[in-house]
Amino acid sequence: MKKQAVFALTPEDGGGSDFAETIEVLKARLTSAGITQGYKFEVVDGVIELQFDNVSHEIGEDLDYLDALIEKITQVGELTFRDTNNGDTIILRGEHMRGAAATLDSPPNHYRWAISLMFTERGAELFREATTRLAEETGIISIYIDEEFITSAYVHEPITGDSVLITRPEGFDFAEARDLAEMIDSGALPHRLGTRKRRD
Repeated sequence: MKKQAVFALTPEDGGGSDFAETIEVLKARLTSAGITQGYKFEVVDGVIELQFDNVSHEIGEDLDYLDALIEKITQVGELTFRDTNNGDTIILRGEHMRGAAATLDSPPNHYRWAISLMFTERGAELFREATTRLAEETGIISIYIDEEFITSAYVHEPITGDSVLITRPEGFDFAEARDLAEMIDSGALPHRLGTRKRRD
């Protein structure tokens, strides 16, 4: 039997009344997950409702998948580069990226999965300034998504290009690199969202 599943997404900071940016980020993340139809957004009494149609309730697999999907797409997902030598001062944020993609690193790293980040013009300028300063003291840059540590690296020389490859000693597996790249590429949510299933 097919029914609807509706999830209520409530900005935990109140969020005001204009949820257009939040909904656009959520749509981008749904598209990255391969979902381009069969859902709709409505704003009802200050709550964003995400409605999925034609959900199977008999087997339960659809609902389990949707629960995991909602948890994934409602992560704030703010990327930050931090100066570890100076109290994790933020150097630049996800807004300074113009794109991200999972890619294979080259030797000598045995073709491990990595994440390629492309900077905006301002992002490249900030990163060049930060790495020039940190190279003088062999400083450390750490990368976080929200407050989750992703990786860190010593800075031995200024990085002056418009992109950077994010790696770590143990490497990323493909799914992790893909998911992180898609999260970064879609941009951070402007609000932290509380979620609950309103009805199904």
